[in-house]
Amino acid sequence: MALSGRWKKGGRSAFMLIMAGALLSAASAVATASDADLLQRVAAREQARVELIQRLVPTVISVFRVDSDLDNLAPGSGSGVIISPDGYALSNFHVTETTRNLRIGRVGGKTYAAKLLGLDRTGDIALLKIETDEELPYVPLGSSDELEVGQWVIAMGNPFLLATDFSPTVSMGVVSGLHRYLPGGGALRKDLIYADAIQIDAALNPGNSGGPLFNMQGELIGINGRIAPRRLEGMRVQKLNAGIGFAIPIDAIKRFLEDLKAGHEVDRGFLGVQQVSEDAAGLKIESLVAESPADVFGIRKGDILVSIDGQAFRDIGDVNNFVQTRPAGMRVQVTTLRDGTQQQRQVQLGGVQAVALLKMAELARARGTRLAPPVPGPEEEDEGEGDEDGEDEGQGGEDQEKNEDDGENKDGGPENGDGDDNGEGENGPESPEAAPNGSENGTED
Repeated sequence: MALSGRWKKGGRSAFMLIMAGALLSAASAVATASDADLLQRVAAREQARVELIQRLVPTVISVFRVDSDLDNLAPGSGSGVIISPDGYALSNFHVTETTRNLRIGRVGGKTYAAKLLGLDRTGDIALLKIETDEELPYVPLGSSDELEVGQWVIAMGNPFLLATDFSPTVSMGVVSGLHRYLPGGGALRKDLIYADAIQIDAALNPGNSGGPLFNMQGELIGINGRIAPRRLEGMRVQKLNAGIGFAIPIDAIKRFLEDLKAGHEVDRGFLGVQQVSEDAAGLKIESLVAESPADVFGIRKGDILVSIDGQAFRDIGDVNNFVQTRPAGMRVQVTTLRDGTQQQRQVQLGGVQAVALLKMAELARARGTRLAPPVPGPEEEDEGEGDEDGEDEGQGGEDQEKNEDDGENKDGGPENGDGDDNGEGENGPESPEAAPNGSENGTED
């Protein structure tokens, strides 16, 4: 009996060992199948991404002024993207400036003549028309308003002119922040204002300016234009990628696109609310620009700004983002509180450029000097005239390089976002130190 019991115990132990081995084998087989499935899915996603990039690459262009040497990174060289089969393309104003005649390069090394059709000095946008009868590959316009922080994005361009056949460099990253506000540069800081900008960590470097920012559906959601430069102690600003780049949102560009196609120089909205402080009901207006639209239409210091067109605001950066992504001349409904009574006004926005020119004229009269005429836009420029040497004051070229050597950030405001969201306001003539909306300040790339 004892022997039989021993065999029974031994048999049970052997059975348990066999079952355990079977279970481990089954688990291993399941794990192997799961790993294989995971690898297949990763490979499929990678292939889909490669195919998407291959589809987008032909829409990206390199942009040159006609006096540029294509063998060197000349002033005014940058990137762009084709947005229609008949050759409309977007780039940055600081890439083209007011140069009427341009050349663009497409992947494969082919070049075309192009004309500067419309421009937006304030918003740093240029619309080009490529001169060709070919039907060109183009990218559809997406929606930047639907973006969320953390979404994957693709940036393309030709940094440092690395590709002599104009094949764009591709970088990927995520949306790091939304609704950033970066003050402008130039006279009275009226140029290259980045309102409601998209912050990304995809690599941007000199030459990426004007290039596209795509979502993972292959839609254009922004035009890349500024980076936060690296500053080394005792050295000039290093215009290299520091992990912070900014793009102009496509939904803001859409509001100006028809006027740009018509050959116009557009202007961005100006309200005149300058300084605010927090209030339980909204934003308390601490100061206004005299004779600005806000002043003319009856808004006063001490009023509580509740909303514009139904939109409430957290800080002055929010106000700037809203106003300066709307066209000059647009009417908006401004809701305010005064002594507990709500008031609503239809206010016609002024223009950033127009107001700055008036202020410059006043300053010139006060000094007893004459105001120099503005550099003509594309529709005003006579053939053979205009500033085609890339040395428009306050923009790019040798002036920009000299400005960097001096440790300044000529076109992009101060290098560091050290402003107060509730401090200086719109980039009107009375507010040259407008603060970013809690973001790093940068310079164009």
